[in-house]
Amino acid sequence: MNVVSYNDPDFGDQINRLLAPSSLFDPAIELQTQGIIDAVRARGDDAIAELTERFNGPRLASDQFAVTQAECLAASVQADAALRNAVEETRKNVEAFAKRSLRKDWSMRNSHGATVGEKFDPLGRVGIYIPGGMAPLVSTALMTIPLARAAG
Repeated sequence: MNVVSYNDPDFGDQINRLLAPSSLFDPAIELQTQGIIDAVRARGDDAIAELTERFNGPRLASDQFAVTQAECLAASVQADAALRNAVEETRKNVEAFAKRSLRKDWSMRNSHGATVGEKFDPLGRVGIYIPGGMAPLVSTALMTIPLARAAG
């Protein structure tokens, strides 16, 4: 928490910084973001490959987007046993939590005799983006993949 006091010598500057417009709604950022979305909609994987190279550096072909089971296994054996155990324990905990928090289908008859309710169907296939770059986050994988698995 930042405390701003009217007695501070730079009180006016602090207030001006707090009142400055947020970059959250910066039109330039929104325009760039919309350009990215439009490119992916229009050109699909080709746009993803181009954007990956532009923003992250690696040049990938679309057949390199999905990681094969063999690649996962080869990468996992490079990690020491303590890390593999910690990742597995975390995965189990996240997946158990996700299974407990799944929404359940339900239905009932309302006062007019109509059947109302909710039905929850998992998506047949999902893509999960795990950022790489300078600091790949294993936590991103651990907080997305088990949730998708739990949902079916």
